[in-house]
Order: sequence, then C-alpha cells, then structure tokens
Amino acid sequence: MQEKPLFKQIKAIPLFFLSLILVSGGMGIYRIIYDVGKTRSLDVRIYNLHEKTFKTVAIGENEFTTGFDGELAWKVNSVKEAFLVSLVDRNNIINFYDLFYFLLVDVALFVMVHSVNEDAVFSERLLKGVTVLLYLTMLYPFFGMIADQINGEIIKTLTNSKFTNQYQSFAVVKFQMFIYLMVFMLPFVKKAINLQKEQDLTI
Repeated sequence: MQEKPLFKQIKAIPLFFLSLILVSGGMGIYRIIYDVGKTRSLDVRIYNLHEKTFKTVAIGENEFTTGFDGELAWKVNSVKEAFLVSLVDRNNIINFYDLFYFLLVDVALFVMVHSVNEDAVFSERLLKGVTVLLYLTMLYPFFGMIADQINGEIIKTLTNSKFTNQYQSFAVVKFQMFIYLMVFMLPFVKKAINLQKEQDLTI
C-alpha cells in the first residue's frame, strides 16, 4: 500500500531536522579551523589566581567593586585548542552541546515517526514516543549542568587552573512552559488512541 503524501511529509520531518543539525555542525567545524591563530574572548571566573585583580571605584556614596568574573582574551594555537575554546565560548552561535542534544531528540523523533502505522497513527507506540521526548526535555537542565562542569575543567586545563567557567543562568520559566505543553499533550494522545481503538472495534 502506497503511503499518502501527508504521511510521507511527516516521516520526512526528522530527516529535515537532521540536515539542519549537520549543516550547523559543518559551520561549527569551519569556525574551528578559521579560529586557529585568532584571539577569542571567553567569559571566565577566577579559580586559583594569586595576583590582585580587585578594584573599587567610588560612585557617590556607593562603591563599584570588580569581582571574580571577567573576559579572557585567548590566543588559539591549534585545531584542538580551537575545538576546546568553541565548547566553552558562551557567545558562540553554534553550541556543540546543544547540537548533540538535538541529535538525540531527532533520533527519538525518527524512531517514533517511523514506528507509526498509517492506518493507526494514534497508537501505543506514538504514546511511548511522546513520553520519551518528554523525558528528554526534562533531562535538558541536567545536560546543561554536565556541560558546565566539562567547560570548567576545559578552562582549568587551558589556563593551568587559574580560571574556570562562569555559572550559566537557566531560563526556568521557558523550560517549565515547554514541559507543561508536553504534559498537556499526553492526555490528548491517550484520548486519540482510545478513539482509534473504538473505531477499529466498530469496523
């Protein structure tokens, strides 16, 4: 039985996202090669630096004091170093951690879409697929925490333990809204599955 055009388009969605991920990865690799010999600015935090780095400026009755965080101008000397710098650069347009995470999500989406039968789109397999995507979404903050730990070790290695990475803030509200949306979808998928079963029994 030949698949309908709409169903073919749905199955092509993961491949489309995969192409975007590969293109972004290719651009990231090009940037790594381009950065060799260049100077990159990194947001770092003092870890084990004995030199005096604090300065206090009086502003009326108030004082402005420089702290632990600042920018480090780093001269990239090799492709390996350029790759490590691209990982820890928070201002980098292409984030390899996010690309890896999106690749995992895309694989889950690919498996979910290609396990669905055209005659019974709303099935237990679809529910399992949506549940897996929900769990992957919930794991994203922990994925970010692991990435921050890795970045801290990279900066320590590059700077001989003088600096580490700055703590990165997380958009909790936006993340919660996405979780709520995913959880909100689950009952509708379950309801659609029940309707599909009732329809099959009627036929």
